[in-house]
Amino acid sequence: EEEPPQLKYNRLVVEPLKDQVNNQETASGMAVCNKFLVLGTHSGKVHVLDNLGHLINSHSIHTATVNEISVDLNGEFIAACGNDGKVSIMGIYDKSVATHNFERPVKSVALEPTYGSNQARPLVAGGMGEVLHYITKSRFLRTTKVETLHQGEGKIYAVQWRKDLI
Repeated sequence: EEEPPQLKYNRLVVEPLKDQVNNQETASGMAVCNKFLVLGTHSGKVHVLDNLGHLINSHSIHTATVNEISVDLNGEFIAACGNDGKVSIMGIYDKSVATHNFERPVKSVALEPTYGSNQARPLVAGGMGEVLHYITKSRFLRTTKVETLHQGEGKIYAVQWRKDLI
């Protein structure tokens, strides 16, 4: 008879977060990397926690449910999208936030894996508007360019970016 695989885990107790976060908040999305985890809530907040559950940073940037969170490969930037039609990009250890507004709820977002070292700062986002947007930033001109990668085949609920594949 075959042995079942063993699972080793530690329960994450978020007692340090309990005093700083409203007890009525519920998680709506989560992303995990080797340095930290990020929780999005139904009230539109994004909380960055270390591996012990201590609050590193908190952002109140959305006015509705946070649907998905993406973290770049180096763990320097996170992106969150929400039902308010916003995509927000935040630095992990500072309060800088860049926001892109769309007309419809955004259900999925993915940062380019090397987002932090890529001067174009590329990301993709899609949702109820049935369009997958490719967003880049020009540092020289300080402008944002939004291109349509795909449209017309329904709502977009999930997107991932791995190496050079979306």
